[in-house]
Amino acid sequence: MEGRLTMSETTTKADIVVGVDGSDESFAALKWALKEASLTGQHVNAVFGWTHSWDMGSEPDSDEAWAKVRHDIANELKSWVEKAAAGIDFDPANLKLTSVKATGTTALLQIGKDSQQIVVGRRSLGRVARWFMGSLSASLAETAEVPVTVVRVSDSEDETVTDAIANALTPDDQT
Repeated sequence: MEGRLTMSETTTKADIVVGVDGSDESFAALKWALKEASLTGQHVNAVFGWTHSWDMGSEPDSDEAWAKVRHDIANELKSWVEKAAAGIDFDPANLKLTSVKATGTTALLQIGKDSQQIVVGRRSLGRVARWFMGSLSASLAETAEVPVTVVRVSDSEDETVTDAIANALTPDDQT
């Protein structure tokens, strides 16, 4: 029949788009995305969105200076991915690195619009700071047309609680 797609035509591997900025939270999100991709065979697009409010010095004023900035950002992205991928059976051929001059939200929404999911780290902002600055993860969850996975960094207190629960559920003869 004309105009109909078969299932195989519609089920291509979708990217996992993950926001990275060098923070512990984005590192956790990147690590989660790489683990997920290693299990599913999907591709990962690590996205770094940057604006004038960056911390890389003054804004470049020539084409050569912009080329150096793009080179530095690409190297930083590679470094973050190499660190996050340590110990994960992830095929580097399934990785794409993207840096774009845009806010994180705009970059992730545009690049992730056709992805299987967008992955970001959760920042622990207080209510007042979140009210003034907004929340990237909340903004993405409200606006994105694809699922958004928010990964939080576990702290030592979380691990202690998890260990206590696991120990409580483990029979005495197996500890």
